[in-house]
Amino acid sequence: MRPFKRLKQRQKARAFKNLLNPARKKSPALTPLESRGDRPLQMTFDEQLSALVYFHLEEFASGRHLLQALEQNDFAKECVAPPKGIKKSAFFEAINTRGLEQLGQLFTALVADAAKILPMEFAHLGNLVSIAKRGHKKGTDLFFDLLGPPLPSQHNPFRQFRLNFIDEG
Repeated sequence: MRPFKRLKQRQKARAFKNLLNPARKKSPALTPLESRGDRPLQMTFDEQLSALVYFHLEEFASGRHLLQALEQNDFAKECVAPPKGIKKSAFFEAINTRGLEQLGQLFTALVADAAKILPMEFAHLGNLVSIAKRGHKKGTDLFFDLLGPPLPSQHNPFRQFRLNFIDEG
C-alpha cells in the first residue's frame, strides 16, 4: 500500500494541498482553458490537475473508479471534485481533450523552479528525472532521481540520491 492511502482524512487533505501548492502558485500564469462551444466548462484546469494527481496517488484502475470516488469518498468530494460534481461524459471529454497546453506550460515552469533550487555543482551527476518528497515522524526525505553516465562500479545510468531534513522542535 502506498503512503498516501495510509494517511488519515485530515492528513490526506494537508498532504494533497502541499503536493499541489507549487503547481497552484503557477496556475495564474497559464493560458486559461476556454470552452469550445456555448456550454460553460464543467471543470477548470486546477480541478483537472487535482483529479489527475489524485488518480495517480490512489492508483485507481480506471477513470470510472476515480469518478466513483469523486461521488462517494468524503476527501475526494471536498478536495478534488468540482463543487457541482461532474458527469462521466463531461469528465472524460475534459480529461481527453483539454488541458494539454496548460500541463506543458506548468511542467516547464516547475522544471525552471527546480533548476533554481538544485545546486549547479551537482551537474556532473546527470539530468534530473524526478524529485519525490516523503514525510515521516522525524522529518522529510527528498529523493532525486538522476540519469547520467553510469558510474565506474555500476552499469545502470539511473541513480537516486536521498536528502534527509530533520524537523527541529
